[in-house]
Amino acid sequence: EFSEKLYLNVKQVKQMYNEGMHIGSHGNNHLWFKYISNKDQNQDIKNSLEFLKKINVIDKNISFSYPYGSYNNYTKKLMKKYNISYALTTKIGNINSKNIGQKFSLRRYDTIDFL
Repeated sequence: EFSEKLYLNVKQVKQMYNEGMHIGSHGNNHLWFKYISNKDQNQDIKNSLEFLKKINVIDKNISFSYPYGSYNNYTKKLMKKYNISYALTTKIGNINSKNIGQKFSLRRYDTIDFL
């Protein structure tokens, strides 16, 4: 019951997508990628993308936000394998001309960074 109040359901995700919001992947099981095997990373990312395709909310420009900001070099290889356009970390900062080429380790701001 708690999770139903806290998290979006499929109907809400589809509505957001249909109203123009970009829906990206965050993994399937919200795992710390740098601590799990390459095989488990692959399966988790694959499952998340299959789910987004199944509910028809995926664009040609796919984004990924690493759970807990956790990734390693193999995770970035998987971003290429699955044609992810870019991936976001939990590192705070701007995307600018100096780091735009690091498309699988982009910095970002969270809403709490503005409090």
